[in-house]
Amino acid sequence: MKLWEQPVIAERLVRDAEERRQKRQPRAPGIHASDLLYCLRQRWLTRKYGLGGKEPDTLSTDTLTLFLTGHAFHALLEEGQTEVETQLVLPFGQSITCTIDYLVPPDITPWEVKSTRYSSAKTPEDIAQYIDQLGTYCLARRSLRGYLVILHLNGDYRENRKPILKVWELNFTADELAGWAIELQRRHDILVDESHIPDEDYEHYQWECKYCPYGPEGTLECPSGIGRMTPYFLVDDDMEPLEVVEL
Repeated sequence: MKLWEQPVIAERLVRDAEERRQKRQPRAPGIHASDLLYCLRQRWLTRKYGLGGKEPDTLSTDTLTLFLTGHAFHALLEEGQTEVETQLVLPFGQSITCTIDYLVPPDITPWEVKSTRYSSAKTPEDIAQYIDQLGTYCLARRSLRGYLVILHLNGDYRENRKPILKVWELNFTADELAGWAIELQRRHDILVDESHIPDEDYEHYQWECKYCPYGPEGTLECPSGIGRMTPYFLVDDDMEPLEVVEL
């Protein structure tokens, strides 16, 4: 018997799977909530110049495999549920698209599902972008409550390195969400201003720099260096749990 690995076939399987996924889940036109939750400079440049060499056919097979692992988890957990696409109207009247993983009828409460390599010892406050996203969906649904489902693929990186699933209930205040709507409007205005590349007036999370197609080895060097984003929403342990869901 002779045994040898076939990496070309493995790569083709992964890329074919990603192509099928994109056809099943085409991206709606216009600005999405995710465009305002991450590095505005990356999003601005992508809107103007394309994906900067980071199209799926040029991403590494390892990266695509990691993405597909998360998509598969979503598909299993959301089986029987339907993504809900809704429009969030910003304070100045513009709309952005929010794609919510699912709702549990007849509730208006949004559920967001995530898979991550972060340790399960981290709370959602440590992964602030998840809270930003859920807060945006709560705004769109006019709900003060949202649920965050996180699969930690590598467990706690200590005693338990098996996948760990956690579910978090997040309760927002009306004032928090009203302030977040204003912040989203600010980011929207920066993103759509075609005359000005975001530089001094934007922040981003440090982890984004690692995957940035516009960094020192990309097409345009970042003028602001490593990300310095701070969480918008802060945890208040003294806050009473919600009894009323709707705003």
